[in-house]
Formats: sequence, structure tokens, C-alpha cells
Amino acid sequence: MDEGLLSDYIIDVYLKVIKMSCSSEANIDYFDCSVYERLGRGDFGTFKSHQKSQKDIHDSDLLFLPVHEASHWGLLVFYPKRKTVILLDSFQTPSSGIDKHVAFERARRLLTSYSPNAELSWESWEFYMPPADEIPQQTNGSDCGVFACQYASHLACNLPLHFSQVAIPNIRMWMVLEICTASLREDRVKVTAKKAISSKTTRETTTPSSVAKHSRQFFYSNEDTDEGDPDKDGEEEIGEEAETQGQNVYDFEGEATRPKAHRKTASYPVDEHRWGFFVSSQDTDEEEDGDEETEEEYLNEGVHTETRSRREKLLSKSSIADMLHKCMKTAVPCCRNRCVTKFDPDKILTCRHDMLDRGSGRGQYILDMMKAADRRGDGQAKITSFPCQGHAVCGKAWYLLHGISRSSFYEYLQDYLKGKRTVRHGNTGILRRSPSYCLASVWLGEFAERYGDKMPDKIAINLPSTMTKIEVYQRYRKSRGVDMLKPIAMSTFNGMWIDEYPDLKIPETSRLGICDVCKDLRTARGEATTAEQREAIDNDLQLHNDLQMMERRVYWGKVHRSLDDPSAYLSIIIDGMDQNKTAIPHFVQKTKESEKWKLKTHVTGVLVHGLGQAFAYIDNLRWPHDSNLTCNVLLATLRMVSRMYDNKLPATLFLQMDNCWRECKNKFVFAFLGYLVIRGIFKEVQVGYLLVGHTHEDVDQFFSKIAHTLNKKRDATTVEELMHAIGQSFPNVKAWEMDALLDIKAFLGDVSNDMEQHSCPHLYRFTADHEKKLITEYKNYASDDGWRLPRNNEVRLVEQLPPAGSKPDLLAPRMERLEINQFEAGVTAMWQNGKLTTMQKMALDAYTAKQTGSAEYMELNKKRIVDTLWPEALMQAWAQDRPTPPPQLTQQDRNRIDNLYRSYNKSKKTSEPKLKRKKKKTG
Repeated sequence: MDEGLLSDYIIDVYLKVIKMSCSSEANIDYFDCSVYERLGRGDFGTFKSHQKSQKDIHDSDLLFLPVHEASHWGLLVFYPKRKTVILLDSFQTPSSGIDKHVAFERARRLLTSYSPNAELSWESWEFYMPPADEIPQQTNGSDCGVFACQYASHLACNLPLHFSQVAIPNIRMWMVLEICTASLREDRVKVTAKKAISSKTTRETTTPSSVAKHSRQFFYSNEDTDEGDPDKDGEEEIGEEAETQGQNVYDFEGEATRPKAHRKTASYPVDEHRWGFFVSSQDTDEEEDGDEETEEEYLNEGVHTETRSRREKLLSKSSIADMLHKCMKTAVPCCRNRCVTKFDPDKILTCRHDMLDRGSGRGQYILDMMKAADRRGDGQAKITSFPCQGHAVCGKAWYLLHGISRSSFYEYLQDYLKGKRTVRHGNTGILRRSPSYCLASVWLGEFAERYGDKMPDKIAINLPSTMTKIEVYQRYRKSRGVDMLKPIAMSTFNGMWIDEYPDLKIPETSRLGICDVCKDLRTARGEATTAEQREAIDNDLQLHNDLQMMERRVYWGKVHRSLDDPSAYLSIIIDGMDQNKTAIPHFVQKTKESEKWKLKTHVTGVLVHGLGQAFAYIDNLRWPHDSNLTCNVLLATLRMVSRMYDNKLPATLFLQMDNCWRECKNKFVFAFLGYLVIRGIFKEVQVGYLLVGHTHEDVDQFFSKIAHTLNKKRDATTVEELMHAIGQSFPNVKAWEMDALLDIKAFLGDVSNDMEQHSCPHLYRFTADHEKKLITEYKNYASDDGWRLPRNNEVRLVEQLPPAGSKPDLLAPRMERLEINQFEAGVTAMWQNGKLTTMQKMALDAYTAKQTGSAEYMELNKKRIVDTLWPEALMQAWAQDRPTPPPQLTQQDRNRIDNLYRSYNKSKKTSEPKLKRKKKKTG
């Protein structure tokens, strides 16, 4: 609080301190700083009704209302019992200050809101604003809040308004002490009106007696002021004041704090431009014997001052004198009208105060002045004169008088001529977040990664439906622990959630799969009747969420291993997309006719993490969605991945799928994975499953991109257009249509055994012993410590390999599921209505004809299709060789490294350790 403007919070706190300290002597109350701004709106009645405690102004002796206009503070003082309202403004200039008409209008509105109508006879009320020479005035643009607080403090303590700008630095320190102790200091309150009345200040001696009496009626206490004879007390107390001079603890303007320039003053003749104006009016009579200072000495002292701000330089007498001297030396000071010579130093100082005291509003003031000088008002005419103190001056005179640079003046002039009418600060609109806000944003992002499910049908992340925003915020606060930064409030946290993570949602219910544990715990929490029960259920729910988070970490740990060493680990995730999103023909703009007949198509998505590659396999309902589809998708993926590894595969496969028993979690899928191990294609295969209801991961984000492209951007009327749309929705995507499938279930049926009760574990591992016999192990949860063997582990899931050279047969398609006739009729109807073009209709007709003849085509080309889908020679190559790991350092490189270190460390002659036999002591 040493410098700068006071905030509304500090003013509210200081008024509260005044109320608590002075309420024993009189009934004093105050309104906070937001009330004045609310009075200018139309919702003040609603604002007043929502206040916790309503103020009773009838019994109040004194009421304070801070006034804030254009970055300036003032004070409205209410005397309800005297029916008087006074407006105190510490910065009254012709072009700035508080508009008293607006202030008094809002004061009337406040009284109307808090007083009965019977008492509101405005003829009996007095609204008065003391002029600048009656009350203390500030001389800068940053102490208005301090002056407003001191007005309130003095009036509440029945003290005269006797302080000045010189005392403000000390007053600020007193205010800090009073706010910290929550009370006005007694040693400061001891001062009375005696010193003010007897003080020989210019302000009081020049004030008319009638005005002084009017102001003292409200500013001074009745005990200290004789209304019949205003000068009586002053005459009686001069002697007492002389005795106590120098002992007053409230004498902020003592010799120790007063600047040197104000301790030594001198009067100057009027014909020398009244330089005495630059000296404080309260110090002009404080002359010390034998120590008067001439004007020349004062100017020299100002020149030799080393640390002076730009504001002090512009407002100094020496700066104004130098400017006038330079102008007078030339025949044309500014223009042929010699505008600068019309102004004496007093007016120049007023101009510069008018400019500098505006703070950040200086630029807007310059533009407003140029607008006033523009005769046409459109910026098209040349501006030759500018208003200044009632005179029309040239541009050079204007910027010299106001103390701004020539370049700044003409830069604003060019901006005005180009149409600029308002000044926008460089930082306006730039939102700077606090460190606590940034940490909370990072925490919420990590929390969403750990607990959120990525939705396959839209770009969104869903947290478990059992969570609430209050619970998430409480977890955030608990996670902060001992931290120097204070956690943000919940309202800020919720706003940050909306702004930073608009796609992070907590659904009412899960549409894509419900976790039974979450559902049961949520139901139990709703039925709980005591706080202890709810706390116990919340702890169980927290434990469940921590478990599913750890399962995700295991999955992402495997992904990281494949990214870190792709030659040794292959990580693949497989999942299916909702077939309603990809049915063809698909239109962004849907109509009733376009949705009537569609051919359902299904997309199986595959992500290969170590290679950054995605695959999309498209099929229709002629293939059953069971383990055959999953095994064929995995085999097709291995074929394409091996091409990227030069017909090789890593030794370890990490496979991630969902918990669907029909397609992913059954003995046929396990048998195929075991078959890959026994054949030596992989040395180890791990297949993992996330918890039910929490299975949505990065592959679902892949699906959400496809759905977004189809719903917002691109039509897909044919399979070819669908494949193209998928390729455009995600980086590094290859889309394939599955025209034929192998019957892997029948192929492994004779060599595999049954497996029961396999739905509960969430992680399986398949390896082979030295005899190439399959070993099956499992974990109930992927985060468990050790692997377990199933019961009857002597029974192998896959006893032996099928006969050498045998291959699976082709799977027969189910043509009746396609409903070709109805689909063809729908295509014809859409073509006739103009929904489909002729080319699109021809492509769909060719596709339906291809599906109709697919069974015959497969029968004629059976051997070629089987050899393509089941590449026996390639699979043998997979089992014989592995991808080459990243290149290691050669011996030559290692020798160069040794030489490099040896050259920088001369003390080490060699890096090889040496054993030395210890000498034995003899004798």
C-alpha cells in the first residue's frame, strides 16, 4: 500500500475498521464499493433484496458510500437525520473529477430504496459538493482512494479535514497499521480541530466565511465549532497551539517528512509568472528566519536532482521554464500566431496535470481532443487547431503545453485520420492465468487421462457416471498436499473445466456399457441414510476407480515398451465400431427417405502402437461377428505389419481387446494365440482386457474421428467413399474390405481343448516350454503381482499343431442377411429423388452385384484366396527370424569414446581396473 491506487477491497476493509472503532460514539455505517456501480444499473432492487443483512439508515448518524468513476475514487456522505448528502472529491478539475449530477441522482435512488416514501420530500434535503478550496485536494493521479478513506476517518472521529498531499506517504503507513490491528490508532485520534482552525493555511484564510461556516457545520464537531462566531475558537486557541507545536503525533507534515523544496519557500512577484504556484499552498507561510530560498536557487536544486521521474520533470518549474525559453529564442515559437506565448506557467502546469493525471487514459484523451478539433467529425478534413484552456492552438503548441513528444502526438493524429476512435491497451483482452489455475488445469488433464473413457461415436471423454464435480474438486484439493500455492476455488475450478476441457463430461448414465460395480455403488450411495455409510461407499468407489486406473497404466506401460523397443515388442489393440454410424449410403444432411434403406457395414479398428499405424477392416453382415472375425483381423494385421519389418515380427505380442465373449474372450481366440506361440511366430503373447464399463481407450478415439468426419464433413454413399472418408479422418490409416474369411474355429477345433470360467481374469499370457508345449497363465487383474496357472494345467489348451501343410477352409457367407432386394429398391428410389447421382447409383449396383456373386467367385478361386489369407511360407519366415534391433556402437566407436574421455581427463591413463598384490611385512 506504499504506492498506487487503492483497491475496492482495501477501501471496504478500512471503512469497516472505521465503523468498528467509532460506533460507540455515534451510529456509523457504510456501503461497500460495489453499491455505487449497482445503482447505475436496473437491477439494484434485486441486488438489495439478496443482501444477507438489510441496512437501517433511519437510525444512522453517518453513512459512507464510496464513489468510483473513470478510475477515480470519491465519497458520498449521508446525514440521514439532518437530511443532507455531501459529495467529497479530491481531484476537482474542469476536465476530470466526479460528475456530481450523476452522483446525487444515484444517492437519491439509494435513499428511495432504503427509506419510506413518506420521508422522501426532496425539498427538505440538501445536496452539497464542497469546492476544491474547502477540502484537501490531491496533486497526483493515484491517491484518490487514500483521500476518500481519510475523509471518512476524519468525519467519523469529528476531526477537521486537515491533511494534504505531503502527508499521504505517512498516512498510508498509518492505514496499514490500522487495518492490521482492526482499529483506528488512539494516538492518531487524539488530534482535535484546534490545530486546523488555528493553522495559517492559504485554503482557510481565503475561504469566505459563509462557505466556511457551511462546511464546518458538517465537517467539524459541534463541541469544537461555535456556529455563531466561526473565528472565536481560533482566536482563543492560538496560544495553546503554539505551546503544543511540534508535539502533535498527527503532524504528518513535520520537518522530518516534508521534502526539502517545501521546507524552504519564498514568495515571488506576479510579473514573474507567479512561480509561487508551484509551492504547496500550505507551506507558503512557513518561512524560516535567515533561510529564504530564491527562485534561482530552487531551479538549480531541481537541475542537480539525480533521481527524478519523468512526471516530476514535466511538472517541475525548470522544465516549463526551459520549454518557454527555447520557444522565445526563435522568431516563430510554434506558428505565426505564437500560441505558446498565450500561456503562463500556471496554465502550462494545469495542462500537464490534466494530461499526466489520467494515467492509462491519456491516449483516449488525446483522441477525444482530436475529435473535438475535427470540424467535420469524419477525419477527412485537415485539423489545424486544437482546443486548450479555452484557446485554439496549433499542434506543436498543444503537445509542448501538455508535455508529450512530437512523435506520439502525430502518431495519434495519424491513427485518428485513419478512423481510430478508441485506444486499446496492448494487454487488453489478454487473460493471464495464475500459477494455481495452471496447475489445476494440468491436474484435471491428467485426471481425465487416468479415469476417463474416450467415446467412439463423438470427440468426448466421459468420466465414470458415479463421480460428481464436487468429488473431482475434493480430489484436486487433497492432491495439492503441502503446497505454497493456494488451491483455486470451486467456482474457478468449474469455470476452468468448462473453458479448458469442454469435451470432458460426467454422464448421467453410460450408453455404451455399464460397470456393474459402479452401478451398484451408485445405487447404494443414493440409498444410504447416514454420513458414515456414504463415506464408506465413497471409499469403496475410490478403490474401484483406482483399480481401473492401474489397469489402464498397465496397458499404457505395454504401449510404452513397444514404442521404446519396437523390434522386440508389438502392441496391438482391436475393437469394433458401432455399425449404425457407417451404414451406406451415408449423408451428412439426413432425410427420412435417405434413412429408410441402408446397407449395414461394420468397421473393425486396429491400432499398432510401435509403428504408429492404424487399420480399418470393413465388412457387412454376411460374416458372423464371432471369434473367426477377430482371428482373421489379427492375421491380416500381422501380414501387413510384417511387411514393415521386412517379413519379420517381434518376439512378444501385446494384444488388447474388450470383454465381449462372442468375439474376443473365448477359447477359440485363446487357441489361435496359443497356435501362434507353438508355431514359434511369437515367443510370448499377452492378451489384456480392461474392466467392464471402462474399456474405452485410444481405439475409440479413432472411431470418434471417423464418426465426426461422417457426421460433419463428408458423405459416404459407397464403400469406396467410406474407405476414403476413414483415410481422411485419422493419420496413417489403411482401410480394407474383407471379401473373404477363413474358418479358423474349425481349423483348430480338433487340436484344441475346452476352457471354462475364463471370463473373470483380465490378463492372459501364452508361452511355450522347451518341448514347445503351450503354457497358459492368467492374472485376475493386470496390476496383480504374480502369474497363476489354471486348474488342470496339465491339460494343454492346444495339444498339438494341425497336420503339416493343412490350411483353414473359407467361411461360407450368409447372403440372406444382406437384404439385397430391399436395398436395391431403396437405391433406385433415392436416385429417382435426386439424392444419389447416376455414378453413385452405378457404384452401388456394382457393389450389390459383387455381393450376390461372391459365393460363386469364392468357390472358383478358393485356393488362391486361401493362400493369400493364410501365407504359409511367410508364417514360417516369421518363426525363423526376428527384426534387427537398433544398431549398437561398433568397437571403433567405443575406441573413439575412450580416446575422447582420456583427452579430457589426463590423470586417467586407462579405464581397465588392475589388481595388485599386497606386499607383506617382514621381520
